[in-house]
Amino acid sequence: MHPRLGELLDFWHRKRAGRRMPARNDFDVFELRPWLGYLHLVEVVEGGRDFLHMIYGTELAVIFGIDLTGKRLGAIPAAARESVRLAYAAACASCEPLFVADDPILQSSVDRVENLILPLSSDGFAVNRLLIGAARVERAREMGAAPAERRRAARVPILSSGRLQTSENWENCVVLDYSSRGARLQLDRPTAESGRVTIAFADFLPLPGRVAWRSGRWAGIEFANKLVP
Repeated sequence: MHPRLGELLDFWHRKRAGRRMPARNDFDVFELRPWLGYLHLVEVVEGGRDFLHMIYGTELAVIFGIDLTGKRLGAIPAAARESVRLAYAAACASCEPLFVADDPILQSSVDRVENLILPLSSDGFAVNRLLIGAARVERAREMGAAPAERRRAARVPILSSGRLQTSENWENCVVLDYSSRGARLQLDRPTAESGRVTIAFADFLPLPGRVAWRSGRWAGIEFANKLVP
């Protein structure tokens, strides 16, 4: 995660002040100056059936070549629209921050844009706003990264709806990213599952694997067999 987004996440936690989520009124525009130009404010419409971009970062509008201020999901390019919807919906469902390593709106081999989606709530229970911070990253710099960083960069951001079969039953999930060896998921609910599972997503046949780690609604799945391109 870009350091600027890490600072924004820390700021969100301070504003939360022990609550599940902070509210929009907890934030003063002057306090947000370090991130201005790279911030979106999104209104959750009809419980998440749609999303309205109340503010769209001016610097990002230049990078993407599109200004979404005052526009809903339908204004997002079709190729990226479903991925953006899934990310927004996942943050609303979990009421927790969601990191997106590669914004699907920017289709570039030169740069990528990281997003940090932060839920806001006026009543402390239902998400009614999303504060989204972004940071531009040059892909060329990642090529010279340390081995562990290169492994992370090799993961494929996907934001795809999926299904996870545990010892109990099938449950819905969102696949945040995957590599040839495993996938990172956001679940509808925390899981205590630690054994063998099967995951189905995108165009892949159901993949057997195991839960390598879990933290609340997040889990890492290690595939039983390495994916072959």
